[in-house]
Amino acid sequence: MAGCGARSDILPWGGAGGDVDRRSDAGERMDPDGSAMDGRRRDGSRGVARDASTARRDGARHRDATSADAGTRDACVDASCDAGGAVALVLFGGESDSAILDDTWVWSGGVWSRHLVTGPEARSGHAMAERDGEAILFGGKGAADVPYGDTWSWTGEAWTLVSTSGPSPRPLSAMAGLGGTVVLFGGADPTGQPYGDTWVLDGTTWQEKTVAGPSARLSAAMASYDGGVLLSGGYDATGAVLDDTWRWDGSAWTEIAVRGPKEYDDVMVTLGRVVVLSGWFAFDVVGKDVYNETEIWDGTAWNHLDVEGPSVRQFPAMAATASTAVLFGGYRNSGDGGVSGETWIWNGTTWALSSATGPAARDLSAMCPYEAR
Repeated sequence: MAGCGARSDILPWGGAGGDVDRRSDAGERMDPDGSAMDGRRRDGSRGVARDASTARRDGARHRDATSADAGTRDACVDASCDAGGAVALVLFGGESDSAILDDTWVWSGGVWSRHLVTGPEARSGHAMAERDGEAILFGGKGAADVPYGDTWSWTGEAWTLVSTSGPSPRPLSAMAGLGGTVVLFGGADPTGQPYGDTWVLDGTTWQEKTVAGPSARLSAAMASYDGGVLLSGGYDATGAVLDDTWRWDGSAWTEIAVRGPKEYDDVMVTLGRVVVLSGWFAFDVVGKDVYNETEIWDGTAWNHLDVEGPSVRQFPAMAATASTAVLFGGYRNSGDGGVSGETWIWNGTTWALSSATGPAARDLSAMCPYEAR
């Protein structure tokens, strides 16, 4: 997924998704080795929810927190409460249980507000990243599974079309800002196969970088970090879930010799000196099970934090202000299931469920910081 905030049922055209997304006689989603999975399937249908207790990579059990028992509700938990709203977050689109959406919402001062503006067409699975105080949006897929390849900018009052050329139309790309540019990697082609290309948006022009790097993949997570861009996970054309970590320095990819969590359909943001990865739907290295977790990259290693927070879910949106990460929505794989309309806040230590009323429940949206002007 993008650095600001993707869902693997957007293999809308068949292709690899039809091969790797098998179902048992009981209707459960099947891993390529034949074991059952669940959640939202890559073809868009719903799987069977598991028990809320799920396995961690160390083999222990981790209980999902629900809306009733998880964390503390807080009416003003975002950093912009203290910063006068100088940094706000914009959320666009996504997919409800019945429609693909085109609404624009802003999170500032611990409050959601809808902006009734004209902008990108309704879409889901798009990518967003911050560049010099503006939020950049690329791609996704719309009605009738039509992929988009347009690029838009949000600066607080209106959407502006930046470009209609560049990377081929696609959903499920990973994207992050780097200085005055935006870096994009991978995504799904019209047959559901993964791309392995690297693109950089400089000004209004996309340039493809012909360099060696990560293998082709969908639904990876990416975020800006320490003068570069960090990429983690995703899955390949066979459906194999990846656990590699890569760094883009502006001109080349370097693989970091540290294996991370096997994850996809998750979100990753930079918060201070660490990267926060929320892998809500992943394979356990030990038991191959669905689990929710919070992972921190500290510059040398991935560290699992045994904390309670949002219930197991895939395809949420997440973005960060100066001192908090805000997570919205996603498709829940436990309890009642279905799309979520919850807003959760990570303050660096704990998750808290916000009481703020905001966008309708959805997954496959994207969210990004920008400088409120």
